[in-house]
Amino acid sequence: MYTTIDEMAHTTADKVVFIDTETTGRNKQHDEILSVAAIDLMGTVKMTEMFRPRHCKRWKDAMAINGITPEMTIGMPRLAEKKADLEKIVTDADVV
Repeated sequence: MYTTIDEMAHTTADKVVFIDTETTGRNKQHDEILSVAAIDLMGTVKMTEMFRPRHCKRWKDAMAINGITPEMTIGMPRLAEKKADLEKIVTDADVV
């Protein structure tokens, strides 16, 4: 990881990763991640996954924003099942 802007300026575009998440809500003690997308600065998709929450069964307010229904998560993996893949994306990046 870089500590200064000057150091960051010399990184390559494939080492800059943007991560977007969708969740069941904003309560960090209760709500869960429903999807993760990660792309690099060149637009290469590093990950696009939907997840089945462990505890949340309904998320009406979040669904109105993210469009992800409980039915869409049936059969999807748990976030924990893809943890190693996500960690690799983050650790391989210079800027997240």
